[in-house]
Amino acid sequence: MRPPFFSNRKEFTEAPQFNPCWKGEVAITDDGSVLPCVFGRECVAGKILTQPLSDILSRDDGMKKYWYMIKDRIDVCRDCEFR
Repeated sequence: MRPPFFSNRKEFTEAPQFNPCWKGEVAITDDGSVLPCVFGRECVAGKILTQPLSDILSRDDGMKKYWYMIKDRIDVCRDCEFR
């Protein structure tokens, strides 16, 4: 059985610059934590209870840090046989 992976030209060319899984995604938890993914609970970019969402999304140490985290910087992804 083969994994259901697919790509297109746009995703393929953006992959070296962005995290294709998280790029442009935002999840907000019930405690106000802003995350790049509901499964990335340890990746908190900020809290909307203490700062505006626009700041969290635009700061380099906020969501941008995760959106621009390429797979070469992620241990599990870096060594994936399907890359």
